[in-house]
Amino acid sequence: MFPRRGRQRLRLDPTVGVLARSSSFGNPISFHTEDRAFHAVDGDPATAWRVGAFTDARGESLSLTWPEGVSAATASVRQPFTLDPNRTITELSVQLDDGEPFVVTLDERSTSPAGQAIELPSVTFDELTLTVIETSAGDRPGYGGLSSVGFAEVWLDDNIGPGRETILTPASLAERTAGLADASPLVVVLARERVSPTSVRDDPEVAIDRTIELPSGAVFDVSGLARLSGRADDQISDAIIRELGGVATEVYPAATSNSRLPGESENRPGVAVDGDLTTIFRTKPGDQIGAQLRIALGTTMTVDSLDLTLLNNSQHSTLTQLTVRGDDGAEQAVSINPGVADGLATTTLRFEPLTTTSLTLTVTGVEENRTREWYSSELVAQPLGIADVAIPGLPASPFPTDAVGECRDDLLRIDGVGVSLRVTGDLVAATTGQPLTIASCEPLELEAGTHTITTRSRALGLAIDRLVLQSDLLARTPGATPAIEVTGRARGAYDLRVEPTSQDYWLVLGESFSEGWTATVAGEGDLGQPILIDGFANGWRIEGHPNQALDVHLEWTPNRTVRLGLWLSLAAVVLCLALACWPYRSSVGDEVAVPGTIRLRSSPGRSWGPSLLAAGAVGLVSGVVTAPLLGVLAALLVVATLRYRRGRLVTAAVALASLGAASAYVVLQQARYHGPHDGAWPSLWERPHYLGLAAIVALAADWAADLVTQHRRDQP
Repeated sequence: MFPRRGRQRLRLDPTVGVLARSSSFGNPISFHTEDRAFHAVDGDPATAWRVGAFTDARGESLSLTWPEGVSAATASVRQPFTLDPNRTITELSVQLDDGEPFVVTLDERSTSPAGQAIELPSVTFDELTLTVIETSAGDRPGYGGLSSVGFAEVWLDDNIGPGRETILTPASLAERTAGLADASPLVVVLARERVSPTSVRDDPEVAIDRTIELPSGAVFDVSGLARLSGRADDQISDAIIRELGGVATEVYPAATSNSRLPGESENRPGVAVDGDLTTIFRTKPGDQIGAQLRIALGTTMTVDSLDLTLLNNSQHSTLTQLTVRGDDGAEQAVSINPGVADGLATTTLRFEPLTTTSLTLTVTGVEENRTREWYSSELVAQPLGIADVAIPGLPASPFPTDAVGECRDDLLRIDGVGVSLRVTGDLVAATTGQPLTIASCEPLELEAGTHTITTRSRALGLAIDRLVLQSDLLARTPGATPAIEVTGRARGAYDLRVEPTSQDYWLVLGESFSEGWTATVAGEGDLGQPILIDGFANGWRIEGHPNQALDVHLEWTPNRTVRLGLWLSLAAVVLCLALACWPYRSSVGDEVAVPGTIRLRSSPGRSWGPSLLAAGAVGLVSGVVTAPLLGVLAALLVVATLRYRRGRLVTAAVALASLGAASAYVVLQQARYHGPHDGAWPSLWERPHYLGLAAIVALAADWAADLVTQHRRDQP
């Protein structure tokens, strides 16, 4: 369909022109696109170039290139602050073009909003390269549980703006449909790539930025879906909800916090003062001591008590003590009776009168309820749940429940001009991640040609996830989806029965995409290689079959190789056991069998030829399969075993010592650093890996020496 441009591709707006590239991004298992290099120059400090999660990030680099030479006195860097980082860059190499790099030490300024300025030589340059030299984690055997490092923003002086990234939609379709717009409806569907808010991932796109090409002019109706952003600032989230509900945005009491459960905006601190016991403010998991809830009163008043309603159950820790602080900074400790063990519990806290415009409640005592965190596998304290904080004499600040649909032009811009849209829907459901509906307030007329479409960033509290431009209101009803029954299931295989249908359809398997997946229809054969669906799944297009049901077998064929390998491994184990149990009979000649000891081989004679030939062969194979130095070790052990009486003792000692050292290293380091029990665990042991290989090549050397000795013994 798109012969000229093929896949969609990214480009940078030439009016800004800074190109960001990196040595890598994401982590060794997942290349999350939200961690790509562009996010270091996008002007949004909440996004970042990130690299090296749970692995060694030293040596990773970020390169910024300008189409024309630039000069600047300083380059400023700010390290990521979102997604709970626990590691930072401490030493950085800076290089301009092909010049001599210099090393800079990064301190706490690089994690502050202002960033850390790095002085640059007085030269004109095209490329700036930043390379990670050292991190706060230092040198360790494994990096499990450590966050990525990178840069939230990199900028030159104060006058060079951020880069821009736009997706070009394929142009061939526009060319092929030119002239058909008058006879057929034209629909443009754009979607923002996003993920549900978590503590470990961010949205790959914080806004929609597309460049489209229309084959002809048309009048469009605009519709789509928008969501409240779970990553927006707490005050911004409160304000946008009230704004959408058509009420005043500056309302008191208002609450903010230094700790909030990652996720949807239903967990924000503002719901702690809305008077609704069904809404819960939740802190983030982990150490709860020091978590704060700050309540702005909106006026000066004297407060000597408050009613605190907590949610106590198996999914929350229990608050037992906090301090209350007013504007003067003096703190008063207050103990809390937890009350009921499962449900809402309200208690009245009394303290010395405070004349203040705000109250800050700081957690100082908690009865922790721990759970195992899915990401790190560590035991962490569950969040606190605060349903309500009621202050005598101060009414609550309820939130509106529905969006009133007032027209606004700050959500969507086409060719730089705001488009008037209305937002409607259930605001209560929206705080849990459900979408709101958007629609144009008036028809939108666009001419043929290229147009840029941009939406408001999610940092402003509301983001458009899906945008539909439709030139005709004709609705098309898709065909009914045929019923599918899973008739059988095994490891890596499924048997399906698809009921008769006259419609063509896509059979989608929700497993990670792999060409190893096959789909076979009984009586008809293979459906061919799968097609990538929704960016991860496997799909096969099947033509309608109105007169019969189809029996489909899905199988991940690499499992056959795995099963064969398991059977071969079992056979090898049985063979080893048989050889170990087989009675040994000593030959009369140059070997002496001593019960309970290692056999000692006497000198085989004066000829070095067979010994060197065996040593070279074993050393070459070992060096290619493992490492060159281990190949040298294998060759030396073969010579020692064949030429010297005590050589076999040396070979056995090398094997036992290497294996023992590797095992001891793993046990001690695991006890010291508590490596995570996940798919990254084997990657922690690169150093003892070579000790294990040394044990294997020692055994190979002994085996080869035995073959040579046996061959000599058989010679007349």
